[in-house]
Amino acid sequence: MEMAMAAIVTNGRFVRTFFCLFSSLALLFGLTGCTGGGGGGTPYSGQVNAPQSDNIRVGDELLIRITGVPDADQQVLAEPVPEDGMISMPLVGRFRAAGRTTTELKYEIEEAYKSRRIYTNPTITIALQQRFVNVIGEVRQNGNIPFRKDLTALGAISAAGGFTEYANKKSVLILRDGKTISFNASAALNNPAVDIPLRAGDTVQVKRTIF
Repeated sequence: MEMAMAAIVTNGRFVRTFFCLFSSLALLFGLTGCTGGGGGGTPYSGQVNAPQSDNIRVGDELLIRITGVPDADQQVLAEPVPEDGMISMPLVGRFRAAGRTTTELKYEIEEAYKSRRIYTNPTITIALQQRFVNVIGEVRQNGNIPFRKDLTALGAISAAGGFTEYANKKSVLILRDGKTISFNASAALNNPAVDIPLRAGDTVQVKRTIF
């Protein structure tokens, strides 16, 4: 081994060749070690890591695409989620959608088609339509505000241009699922901790002051 190394050292071209070969092997084995779970990476488990998503709510509209089936059966369905939280799918009946993620619902529908031997390898894709909250009354611009998970009552009012000079900031109403929540926006302006998180489909109504 020492004689071989000496022969390599006496020739600059062999030194460069040996160094490149050694570096390539080190890189190859180093990468192999990382995927084996030693370098903080996650070993491949053979399972699909499903993306996280918000839970489906009553009033949401789902766009459901059916592929991986005969051409005549491929389709896109627009399914609103009714009060009972259930949706219907061709040939396999009803499924609970409200309170679940789109990923959970997707897998259940696919398994229903396969377990009943209706389709061999169907692919169900479910997308939520854009969610909104509605802001009306004494704000600069009445209308829909795109919903996001961190949206609050004051945030929605701000996105609607803020209060008008006639707004009753102490008497703001949030209409949600047939119920009414009273909200003191003046207090929330001084103490953001009492601001109210909104849900998709909420309506924020800013009343007019009587003074």
